[in-house]
Amino acid sequence: MARRGGNIMRSIRIQLKTGFMREEPEEYLFMKRYPPIRRDSQNKFFKVNAEKVPYLDLLEKAAARNPLYSDRVYPAYWQDEPVGLTLAKKQYQFIQNGDSEDEAYRKAELYIDELENKSYVELKKINSVLAEAGAKAPFLNDEALLQEILQWQALLKNVPYKTLSLADQGEVDFLLQTKVLKWKEGDRERRMKDPMFVAQFEQLRATIFPNPYEVVKEAKKKATLAKRQFCEEFGVKYEQAKPEFPFYVQDYIKWFTKLQKEPDTYQWRMEDRSIFSNWIIDTLALKCELNARGKGPKENQAYLNLLKYQFFPMTRPGADPTRKYETPTVDGLRRVLFENEIGYKRQNSMVFVRRF
Repeated sequence: MARRGGNIMRSIRIQLKTGFMREEPEEYLFMKRYPPIRRDSQNKFFKVNAEKVPYLDLLEKAAARNPLYSDRVYPAYWQDEPVGLTLAKKQYQFIQNGDSEDEAYRKAELYIDELENKSYVELKKINSVLAEAGAKAPFLNDEALLQEILQWQALLKNVPYKTLSLADQGEVDFLLQTKVLKWKEGDRERRMKDPMFVAQFEQLRATIFPNPYEVVKEAKKKATLAKRQFCEEFGVKYEQAKPEFPFYVQDYIKWFTKLQKEPDTYQWRMEDRSIFSNWIIDTLALKCELNARGKGPKENQAYLNLLKYQFFPMTRPGADPTRKYETPTVDGLRRVLFENEIGYKRQNSMVFVRRF
C-alpha cells in the first residue's frame, strides 16, 4: 500500500508538471498533508547495558518494613532525594563498613531520626524567635519574602485561614514550608503527616498570620477559665459572678451627666433616685456579692456606695461641688475599654460591656 500510494503521488505530480492536469485534485492535497504511511524497517530491539545499583534492593526492603520510606517525589522535584533512598544509601554505607544488614538498618534509622529531630528543633526555635522578636525575626530581612508575607497578612487580617479556598491555603503553607522553613518537597509531604510537626507548623502559621477570630476566641476561653478559677478560689457560683442586667455605656453616660449637674441625689425627685439606685443594684453590683452569706443590709449598702463612688466620683463624701468632671463619650469609653482589654460589642443599638 505504501509503495502504491507513493506511485500515485508521483504520477499526479508528473501530470501537473506536464500540464496534463491543470488543477491539483482534492485527494492530492490531502495526501500531501498526510503522506502515506511507510513501513519502519528499523530494528526495534536494541541492547541495554544493565547497571546494578547496590542499594535499590535495600530501598525496597526498607519500604516493606516501614511505609514511610515508600514515598516518591513528584517528577517536577526529581532532584529531591526521598527519605527512603537516603536511608538505603546510609544503610549500604554501614554494610560496606562491615555491619550486618539489620544492624546497618538500625543505624541508618537512627541517622534519619536525627535529621528529623534536628528539623523539628529548628521549627520550634523559629517559633520561639517569632514569639520574642516578632517583626525583627532574621528571615524577615529578605525583602521579597517579607513582601509576600505582608500580602497574605493583609488578606488574612479580615478572612480566617479556614475559610480560604484549598488553593490559597496551599499557597500559604507552601510559602512558609519552602521559604521560611526551607523544606524540600519530600520533607513537606512527610513531615505534614507527623502530628508533632503539624502542631508546631500550625503554631508558626498562627504567629505569622494571626487570625483575629481565633485571637478573640482564645481570649474568651482564657477569660472564662480565669473567671471559673476566681469563683472556685472564693467559693462563688460561676452563674452568680455577674450583674443582673447588662451594662450599657449610654445609660452610664446619662447618669454621669445628670450627676454632673446635680451631684446631691437627695435633691432629686424620689422616682429618679429610686431608678438610679435600682440601676446600681441591677447593673453594677455582682449577684454573688449581694447574695453572699453573712452579709446584712449594712454590708450590702457599703458595697453599693463603693460602686457609686467608683463610677461617679462627684458623689464621694467631701468631693468639691465646684469641680467639673469631663463627661465621658461612647468613643472615649470604647478606647479605654480596648486599652484595658475589656470586651464590648453593640447590642440593641447600644454599646454593651462585659464587665467580668
